[in-house]
Amino acid sequence: MGDEEAGRVLGRLEARVGAIEDRLARQEVTAMARMAAIEVKLDGVATVLAQGLGAMKVVHWLCGAVLAAVGFAVSWLMRNGK
Repeated sequence: MGDEEAGRVLGRLEARVGAIEDRLARQEVTAMARMAAIEVKLDGVATVLAQGLGAMKVVHWLCGAVLAAVGFAVSWLMRNGK
């Protein structure tokens, strides 16, 4: 009787371990899917930030060109406007 009971206990333990392994596998699949979704969102954020920085650089260059032109015009007017 002791061996039969030990066999049943061992069988139950193996079944529980198998169930836990199945749950872990499902959790891993779910976690990987969530991580992939997060990576897609982060890639989108990085793209938006890169575009924003590019636009800021263009605006910076344009403002610099406009200010240089205004400075040149004012300088020219002050020299020749007498």
